[in-house]
Amino acid sequence: MIMSESVRKMLRAKLVVLGRDNCGKTALCVRFITRRFIGEYEHKREVTYRCQKIVDKEAIELEILDTVNKECVGPAASSLESSIKWGDGFLIMYSVTDRSSFEAVSRLKRLIDHVKETLGIPAVIVANKCDMENGRVVRTDEGQALASDLSQGLTGGAGAVSLSCLWQRTLRQWRPRARSSCVKCVRSSSATCWLWTSAHGCCR
Repeated sequence: MIMSESVRKMLRAKLVVLGRDNCGKTALCVRFITRRFIGEYEHKREVTYRCQKIVDKEAIELEILDTVNKECVGPAASSLESSIKWGDGFLIMYSVTDRSSFEAVSRLKRLIDHVKETLGIPAVIVANKCDMENGRVVRTDEGQALASDLSQGLTGGAGAVSLSCLWQRTLRQWRPRARSSCVKCVRSSSATCWLWTSAHGCCR
């Protein structure tokens, strides 16, 4: 059976969701794919989700790796590096109610830069549970400053945007790289790390 031209040329994107346990990684993935919020999730195993999405009228076959908590050093480091090597783009999550998850973001982003050995890798910092003000321990301006710092001094924008826009913006950053015959030659002068804020349980 001969595949149609549109199927043969469909881009394939591999996105990796990183962050500490209980910061909302699985919820983010499930909400994006099913548009539903589920209160309880399996946190002990990695899951790869597959779906097709349309970005700017172009169909993209999307794989999303929902990782378990991995540290940048120690026995789990090699597994973490393997996940990073696999990915084309990254969502790095933290909870505004957990400072340790916020502090892990810098380590994860710098490990991505080290492993990928190239500029312009799409990476989005996702600040989750922003509606839980009573338990907040990470200020919004701290998240904005972190995004700016990890973008090598360029401004990291605070994005009060829909969940769909979060993924679409990540894929828009990735797509020019996928069209290039030499990924390491694609070097972007624009910020590749920006801040997106999410309310706990939000499914817009």
